[in-house]
Amino acid sequence: MPPPDPLETTVPDPVVRRRPRLSPGRRRMVEAGAFAVLATAYLVTEWTDHVHQASSTWTRPEKVSVVRFGAAGVLGRAEWRMLGRDAAASAKSRLAPPGAVHLTLLLQVRPLDAQGVKDAKGAAFQVRDPQGHIWTAYGAVGGGKDPAVGSVTRVTVTTDVPAKAASTVLLEVRANALSAGRQTGPIRILRFAH
Repeated sequence: MPPPDPLETTVPDPVVRRRPRLSPGRRRMVEAGAFAVLATAYLVTEWTDHVHQASSTWTRPEKVSVVRFGAAGVLGRAEWRMLGRDAAASAKSRLAPPGAVHLTLLLQVRPLDAQGVKDAKGAAFQVRDPQGHIWTAYGAVGGGKDPAVGSVTRVTVTTDVPAKAASTVLLEVRANALSAGRQTGPIRILRFAH
């Protein structure tokens, strides 16, 4: 007779009954508290996201001052004057996209005080055609030198625009782009007519 199999002779472990760790009432209280915390976090997250989206799409009104050709306009604490277009530089460029021309506009700025120097350095440029199309323009103030209070500094503004719009676009100088978000009221713009 073969020896008895030890697994057949063992007895299963007795079932150990565990007490619930939390009573049903306490468990429901913990679940309700967790739900309240998660629901609050969700609502705060949704509200924050909504505020950020609303503020990024909300635009302040604009106050546009049209400056006739040859005249000067004051924006902030700086006086701006359009000198004209650089015909030699405003030609077809191999850097311009197909169907576009490289446009170079010449301005001068005269800061009226120390704040005017900051306003001149922080100004933003764009060009607009009569149909309302807008192109960003890039300005180089003073050829790398900071403008000085009371002295006239040359500004070169460049952009690429479609060839058909090159003769009709108007230059716009916007108030200090760095501090425009902290200011209230309309955004101030100088628009230079031909």
